[in-house]
Amino acid sequence: MAASILSTMRRVSARLCVRGGLIAPIVPVLVGGCGAGTGGGSSIFDPPASARFTGWSSISPTACTGGLENAGAKTATGVRVHVYYAAASGESLVVITPAVDRLGANGRTTFTAPPQVTRGEFRYPRCAAIVWNDGADGAEVYAPVVALFGWCPVAPDSMRCILVEAGRAPHPAYIYHLVLRVEGRDGVVNRAAAPDHMGGVDGFTYFTSTTRDSAGVTLPPKTLALTWEDYGGVPDSLVIANLFYGGVGFAECPLIEP
Repeated sequence: MAASILSTMRRVSARLCVRGGLIAPIVPVLVGGCGAGTGGGSSIFDPPASARFTGWSSISPTACTGGLENAGAKTATGVRVHVYYAAASGESLVVITPAVDRLGANGRTTFTAPPQVTRGEFRYPRCAAIVWNDGADGAEVYAPVVALFGWCPVAPDSMRCILVEAGRAPHPAYIYHLVLRVEGRDGVVNRAAAPDHMGGVDGFTYFTSTTRDSAGVTLPPKTLALTWEDYGGVPDSLVIANLFYGGVGFAECPLIEP
């Protein structure tokens, strides 16, 4: 059935190419263009190369490993990775050529880059863009867009919430040393995240705190502010309104582990 529909579209396309007119340039693009078969045009069934960063996978004192993939139907040639490193004077760009700088259709490869060193701590550098001979694609951004999911019980007197990152780019930059300021049974305190960093696609982390009491009713802690720093050690913060909580009747926290 699909083959007969495509065949019909091609016949219609051929007649429109012969007749010309305003409609002619439109339909042929869907099936290969009027120049299809003679070397002209590209169609939605034959998308161009689309190389992109898929995230960091490992870090050591000597190298960070990152992933690349080509989501297009054509080969991406001359692939380069633009990586930034933070210093007191600002960011410096390093252009890295992967060992395999050609990515075929739906191909994957990896590249290595030196780690960022911030106050003696090894961190991922900021992968800003992937560039190839026919295009480019942005990757990690500076500031994350974070969201806290409501508290749920993990013990009779403690609760846990999940912080997730939904960045403005496909691969949000990593952030480090996350601390949530909360008010619980033990007063206003700072709670460190575990793990204390997050980033990339579907990045998340946890905070745990004591509950609160109000006239004998157990309530979740009140969230006040979130602080973190970027890969270069620059601090940032966000004031967070108290999260909606559906009641202590939550049976258990979601079974998600870092």
